Amino acid sequence: MNGRGTDEEKLLISVAEAARRLSVSESYMWELVAKGAVPSGKIGGRRLVPVKALESWVEQKFAAEATASV
Repeated sequence: MNGRGTDEEKLLISVAEAARRLSVSESYMWELVAKGAVPSGKIGGRRLVPVKALESWVEQKFAAEATASV
């Protein structure tokens, strides 16, 4: 193991990794981060996204869309 762990073990991921996990462009992911839709923070000069916050955002997004379409 390289000491970095798998995506499932990580608490924080880069904006680029978050974009890949959501299957969206990196620029769109940066838009979401910039407007505060997806929480993030800087650690050591890197902008990182908490994995649990990203998962919660996805759940809320789909729940809101499902409710709106009823």
